[in-house]
Amino acid sequence: MLTLARRALTGLLVPAALVVTSLLAVVLIAPSAEAADGPTCDPPAVISFPASGGYVCTIPGGGGGAGGGGGGGSNEPQCDLSYNEGAYLGLSPDSSGNYCKGTTTCFNVAHFTPHPMPDGDKPNKDSKARIEFCFTTPFDTTVERIYWTDDEEPPSLLEQALTAIGQIAITPPTVNVSPSGRTLVNLDTWFWVTGTQREATGSSAFGLVAIATLRSLTIDPGDGTGSFTCPWTATKEDAERDCYHEYRRASLRGSASVDGRPAYAVTARTVYDLRFEVNGSPSRIPGAPTTLEGPPGQTAVRVDEVQTTVKRVG
Repeated sequence: MLTLARRALTGLLVPAALVVTSLLAVVLIAPSAEAADGPTCDPPAVISFPASGGYVCTIPGGGGGAGGGGGGGSNEPQCDLSYNEGAYLGLSPDSSGNYCKGTTTCFNVAHFTPHPMPDGDKPNKDSKARIEFCFTTPFDTTVERIYWTDDEEPPSLLEQALTAIGQIAITPPTVNVSPSGRTLVNLDTWFWVTGTQREATGSSAFGLVAIATLRSLTIDPGDGTGSFTCPWTATKEDAERDCYHEYRRASLRGSASVDGRPAYAVTARTVYDLRFEVNGSPSRIPGAPTTLEGPPGQTAVRVDEVQTTVKRVG
């Protein structure tokens, strides 16, 4: 790795060192949460200010906490955005601010000496030389790369996450109903699904993997009463306990049909929790979706109303 930027300056004049020391003393002060032009986080991430200084971007909710929904992991970011990149602002302006590369905290700044210029010629006349630093400890960095701004670069982690999500292939569920095909008004009707994955993955071309883990099932019974949510339900026994609906009227005006008779169109949707890994390490990506809805499955339920006639005898 290249020499640390901070240590490369040891040969400079004492007055310059004093300036850098002053800058370090300033930037190590934690920013105020109430500052009008303070740091921000990309939604849905929210900002917090730890006692150690700096700030942390955290996405609330999402993976269901440690061990939830098949092991979503911690909701804390795997990359510590509170590390201090400000020491370099006095040497080179235009810092990008901290960002995550997997579990590593990095930032980039405009090129400054004594670092070498990027290899090769400028891609075009407006290209700028920049240096990317990554932290090895909260106070030390190494040079990750020196590059021209118009060199072809990999997409951001958020762009990679969206690409990886788009590569997840989820099979539409098969919707099962009991009583099968025909049920009665005021009778519990049970719903469960089969044939879809409990976990599915998709990946980008740069080592980022999106992992979708089943969390819940949403049922629209088709009678206009609205959808309801069940925990993941894959057997009739589960449905009897966790996923049922009581129809209040017959399906005379239903939009589907069973055996040539009007029926309600039932739609089931699966909901997945999303988490991400970069080169095998868990990664929290600010702004990335935390849930994914699978493709719907459909079936039809005929609902009849039974009337009882009481006849007096004698």
